[in-house]
Amino acid sequence: MNTDAPVNREGPRLIGVPDALARTGLGRTTLYRLVTEGQLQPVKVGRRTLFVVAELDAWIADLPRAAR
Repeated sequence: MNTDAPVNREGPRLIGVPDALARTGLGRTTLYRLVTEGQLQPVKVGRRTLFVVAELDAWIADLPRAAR
């Protein structure tokens, strides 16, 4: 085992659709609409659709306060 490898204590950097839904509070249809509109950029790994956690958090932070 390589003990020199950094340990990720912040959690995953990529999450799947179910976790993205839970993290954002959005429904599946809305999440995919935002992807279609280009507001969110998923990453495809094989058949999986993943989201970069930092990008989801940045998108949430950029929402107008009145819409929160």
